[in-house]
Amino acid sequence: MMTHKNTKSLDRVFLAIPVEASAQPVIAAFQSRLAESLGKLRWVRPDTLHLTLQFFGRTTEENLEKIKASMLSVGLRSKPFNVTISGLGVFPNSHRPRVLWMGFQPEEPLKELHDLWTQALGQEGLAIENQPFSPHLTIGRFRQGERGSEQRLTDLAKSVPVVALTVNKLVLYDSHLKPEGAEHIPIHQVKLGD
Repeated sequence: MMTHKNTKSLDRVFLAIPVEASAQPVIAAFQSRLAESLGKLRWVRPDTLHLTLQFFGRTTEENLEKIKASMLSVGLRSKPFNVTISGLGVFPNSHRPRVLWMGFQPEEPLKELHDLWTQALGQEGLAIENQPFSPHLTIGRFRQGERGSEQRLTDLAKSVPVVALTVNKLVLYDSHLKPEGAEHIPIHQVKLGD
């Protein structure tokens, strides 16, 4: 378990599963291939790739401690598991795409982990919006006005690499938006099954 001591100004807090360093070069190479076909997207830097479980935004010290307690509860009740990163899609749709993402297989263990997380938060007195959880890895964002092509995305989806990912820890980040992209600073970490 690791804790970052400087927690005075936490405006963009989120809980995530980081993508292992060994998987990052494969996804970076895929992003380069996609850039040739899709044009000028704002690509997510490989070293910041993560699967978001919950975005909190501005968080008080009191709630931060409750989030950490929830993370510990989930860590004690969960074991590490493996998934693969594969597939390609866009949100909200291919006619007006905003986010380019890769999917996960199987999704069920990730959904179960998210359900466990939601329960642990509730036990700490922190309710969150009950929205459907769709596990995805954001790899790029379309610039405003950029048009998508359903056929182009379908063709590109055929060449998606399959990347192994071990889900073995939860990391709480504080995100800072900068001109060169977001910087995600880990402030607390819990290993699964620890």
